[in-house]
Amino acid sequence: MLKSEDSRRGLKAVRILLVEDDFMLGEAVRDGLRQEGYVVDWVQDGDTALAALSTTAFSALLLDLALLPQPARPLRVVMKRGPSLRRRL
Repeated sequence: MLKSEDSRRGLKAVRILLVEDDFMLGEAVRDGLRQEGYVVDWVQDGDTALAALSTTAFSALLLDLALLPQPARPLRVVMKRGPSLRRRL
């Protein structure tokens, strides 16, 4: 786990995409992760998550499974071909 002090030393920070539509839960998770030193991008719907995954490199994805596009195939394609999350979850 890379903390913010590691980032100051020139190491790359861990960037997480958080996909959660519940405002209170999303805010709490985002704030908690940031306090631990992670860089967090929070989106509230599946379409925005797909766009973010296709343009930004993330180290991890925290996803409310209820927000997956139906069918979930587009998410798998973006994760395989996009710049981020190249390993299969």
